[in-house]
Amino acid sequence: MDRLQQRGYPVVNVELPGHGADKTPAASITMNTYRDKVLAAINAQAADQVVLVGHSLGGAVISTVAEAAPTKIAKLIYVAGFLPADQQSVFGLAGQDSQSLLGAALSTSPDGTLASVDRAKLINIFCQDGSPAVQQQVLDNYRDEPAGAPAEQVTLTAANYGRVPKYYVRTLQDHALSPLLQELMLRATPVQKEYRLNTGHTPHLTASEELTNILTEIAQ
Repeated sequence: MDRLQQRGYPVVNVELPGHGADKTPAASITMNTYRDKVLAAINAQAADQVVLVGHSLGGAVISTVAEAAPTKIAKLIYVAGFLPADQQSVFGLAGQDSQSLLGAALSTSPDGTLASVDRAKLINIFCQDGSPAVQQQVLDNYRDEPAGAPAEQVTLTAANYGRVPKYYVRTLQDHALSPLLQELMLRATPVQKEYRLNTGHTPHLTASEELTNILTEIAQ
């Protein structure tokens, strides 16, 4: 985010409910909760249109936002992001990913509201290519995430979601959302242009300069 701002791009980092420092109860969070949080951030901007970037689960989130408000979005950028087709869910897509290390490390809370990743496997899944400092940052900031929204099937139409230009940044060493699943999703939902980074699942942490160059090119 800092690198984009240094290049003159105004950036808003939207913290999704139930993530980061947000204390919204997991049981109350749906995909529409995420959608509405992002829509509120868009509506607070002076610009008529914005470029939305979604990483991982955020890919499904920006898809639902585009369905709800296509005229407000100039471009969608998926960075190692879930790229669902109509009536697909994040968990459903993840179930097709035979090369991911995430599924075997994932568990849910007894009440089914939280998804948890085995802490001993976090680094190899999400940032095996990161520096020790980056890996410690991931460990320090990890928290269990709401499980309801990733299980929801999203509704996406050609008239709304389909009209927004899409771009995808592939991560070629990704252990969470593998190159196999990225390929399957892109076959189902073609995009305007694909980019490739030789990184794991978190290029914003491990290859920030290269990712910034890509985002800047797309945003122009």
